[in-house]
Amino acid sequence: NEYISEITKYIRENYAEDITLAGLSRKFGISESALSRKFKQEVGIGLWEFITQVRIFNAETVLMQKDISITEAARLCGFSDSNYFSVKFKQMYGVSPKAFQRTRK
Repeated sequence: NEYISEITKYIRENYAEDITLAGLSRKFGISESALSRKFKQEVGIGLWEFITQVRIFNAETVLMQKDISITEAARLCGFSDSNYFSVKFKQMYGVSPKAFQRTRK
């Protein structure tokens, strides 16, 4: 679906911003419920899971290239809560962001 492709592209390009279902719905002219349903149908995962994955994948790069705190890395990747960021990062990579950062320096 073309608008789902546009939405995924928008998320990949703007992952550090405050992305909301309501905002995406307005921007792309589709109801929130239809957006959620179509997104999961087309992409295979929920919208919030996709956004989190995009942010975590980008966090890997941030943690490898910069000597910054975990809180700052979380913020740069669109997370308002560094604890949530750490939990999600560890779920994806099997190590904490700090441990990941130490092994990449």
